[in-house]
Formats: sequence, C-alpha cells, structure tokens
Amino acid sequence: MKTIEVAVLLGDKGLEDRVKHGGRFQPEDLKVIRTMKRALAMIPGHRFQYFGNHSTILRDIAGFPGRVDYAINFCDEGLYNDPEREADITDALEENRVLFTGAGSECLRFCYNKSEVKKKAFGLDVPVTRGIVLSGNDLVTMPPFDFPAFIKPVFGDGSFGIVKENIVHTRQDYTRQVAWLRGVLSSANARNDILVEEYLPGNEFTVAIIGNPFYLETRVLEEDLEDEGMISQRVKWDPDHFKGTHSKYPEFSLEAQETAVIHSLRMFREFGCRDYARIDWRLDRFGKPKLMEVNPNCGVSDDSHLSIAYMLGEEQSVMCYASNVLYKILRAAEMRFSRMKYEKK
Repeated sequence: MKTIEVAVLLGDKGLEDRVKHGGRFQPEDLKVIRTMKRALAMIPGHRFQYFGNHSTILRDIAGFPGRVDYAINFCDEGLYNDPEREADITDALEENRVLFTGAGSECLRFCYNKSEVKKKAFGLDVPVTRGIVLSGNDLVTMPPFDFPAFIKPVFGDGSFGIVKENIVHTRQDYTRQVAWLRGVLSSANARNDILVEEYLPGNEFTVAIIGNPFYLETRVLEEDLEDEGMISQRVKWDPDHFKGTHSKYPEFSLEAQETAVIHSLRMFREFGCRDYARIDWRLDRFGKPKLMEVNPNCGVSDDSHLSIAYMLGEEQSVMCYASNVLYKILRAAEMRFSRMKYEKK
C-alpha cells in the first residue's frame, strides 16, 4: 500500500506570539508540539513532514503539488503567528490547489468576526445574547440592556484580551474596562472593535465536532470554572493558573445539551466548517444555552478542549490522543478528499 505523504503546518516557534503566555512559545507549548509529533507517528500508512518556519512557509506550500498528498493545517496561530492572518495560510493552499484539513479561507475570515457570526446565527434561529459593537474609537455607547455586561474583542483568538474584569457591573466599570481593552488591542496593533454582550451567569460548555456532513460526531464538554469564572487568557495560557479550570461531563439538563448540539451541527454546515470545529456556549439565568463563539480549525493539542472532549473517560495517553483525536480528523479529511475526487469524475 502506498504511503500517504502529508505536510503538517504549524506556528513559528521562533517568532513572537501575542496570544501565548509571555508573548512567545513557552516550554509547555513546545512540549505540545512534541506530543503531537509522537501521536502522528503512531498513525500507520502516513509519512509526516513538518513546516513551521514562516519566513519560507509560503514557498514551501508552493512546492507541495506533486510532493505531498495533502496538508494538515494545524497553524491556528496564523501566518507569522498573527491570528488576523490565519486565512493567509489557507489562501496559499487554495491558490496552489493543495488539499488540506480543516476550514477554508472564507469560513476562517467570517468566523474571526464574532459580531457577524452572531448576526448569521440569529438568522438561523440560533439563540444568541443581545449585544452591541463599539467600533474603533467611537464614544462609549451604553448597552441597551441592564448590567452586568461582558466585553471582548470583536476580532480575536485564544482568549486574547479576556480577563475577569471584563465582566462589568456598573457604568463606571464599563467605561474603564472598554478603555483598558482598547489600549490592549492598540498595543498589539489589533483591530479595536469591541463586542458588548449580556453577561451569561450559567454553565460554560463546548460542543466539539469531528467529521463532515453525512457523518458528524459530537461531544459535549463542560468547563469547571473554579478560578476566574471564565476561560480568560491567563487561565488558558498561564501554566500557574491553568490548574484552576478542568473539564468534565456536563452537569446540566440534557434538553440544553441537545439544543446546543442541534444548533452546532447546523452552524458547522452553514458556516463552511470542515473536518473538525468547536462551538462554545453558555447558559443564561434560565438554563437556556446561548451561543458564544464558532471556532473552525480550533486547537487540537492533547490538552485542548476538543481533544479533552474526545478523550474524556479514556486513559490519557499519546496512543489515545492519536486514535481518538488526530486519526479521526485525518480520516474525516481523507474521506472528504475522496468524495471531491469522485464528484469531479
């Protein structure tokens, strides 16, 4: 049987990364990459080459046709570790007609705009929170609902700019925190549009999806938020605080879980997600799920929410990670590639 040649695209560990703790790849991030390589090596019939030097990665991609069967796009950091340039990687793959795992450029660019995601979701009858967008340096408009409110970047990834103080209870807290967040975004040369939403006090959970239409497998994972009450940037990236949150089987109603899964599968299809994605939810004060974010090409490290969702209840090992997560993603992509070839005939 022919060995399948696969290129694996990663972030550049030698460059700054504003999302990660300390603004750079840390030892724990490098460990994640080593674990991924070990897990991929356990998948039979495949040979993997790794590409993470972003000074040459576009030229590398241009050389893939005829050399690799497909690419695994695990570069959720974006080109040059700039999350606003995540779709630049998929642009290059599409322009060079390289098959690749995960969502395409149109989906990535659309889902990076949290406000537009909420608008489209609302049009699909998906339950969403009320909210407003503060554009650029506009005056701080008061939200058309009662406090508490939650503020976050319209454009963002990896919980960047998310701190517990973003839950605001008064007009004074609100204006202060908007000014703080604008300063953070400006310092990072990021777009400084801000989304202001009703704060949801209930359980936070994710619907993890692997597959494609005709076969979509889901897992529901709840976050046990012991530290900050949310997945803040510190909780997500700082190893000293990560222990303050852990994942578990959901402890809220099956009806709420089923509602979120049905809507998640619809959005997966309508938004153009492929192979895998993670869709985040939170319960309102009545126990009803409301959409938070849609994350195509979400992180798939062994400690990511998607991976934990598919390994929960299993022995936490590299073999489990390889078979329950990475192999399933590759298999979903390869079946999609086969259908594409069949449909062209």
